[in-house]
Amino acid sequence: MSKFNKIDLAKYEKPSKFLKLSQGENRVRILHEPYMYQVVGKRTARGFVRHILEDGVEVPEFLKDAEPKLTYGFVVFSFVDEHFHVLETGPMLGHPLTELIKAKFPDEYKAFDILIHRTGEKLKTEYTCEYAKDSLKLPPGVSKESAEFRYTLSYFEGL
Repeated sequence: MSKFNKIDLAKYEKPSKFLKLSQGENRVRILHEPYMYQVVGKRTARGFVRHILEDGVEVPEFLKDAEPKLTYGFVVFSFVDEHFHVLETGPMLGHPLTELIKAKFPDEYKAFDILIHRTGEKLKTEYTCEYAKDSLKLPPGVSKESAEFRYTLSYFEGL
């Protein structure tokens, strides 16, 4: 990836380390083993505040009564915006994705694209996932040695 990239203003969205899946088909490639962890969170006047539960790390007082939620985390390359992202999800998508990876574990899954189909909104959201019949070639300069990949993976340090 070059140092300076022109912004396509017609497609511009605020950059984020996290991937938000759009309605319909989303093509991603998972490039690292999945993670599983517990998260607590609450809505506040300034937005949603969350905390990942870790051994030896104190939970903020106002989150102590929040119910922990099982969370799955994946480092993915999104073919939609051609960037690395963290895909954080609950068991509804996390479990099927983990089972899909398990079928081609330990390294084979990194060479195949995964199609995640999202339908519905909010509590009626449903997901299906499958390996794509044809895998696309990663764009030039995209690799596990890139700074963007290491930055995305750093989200999971300490888990």
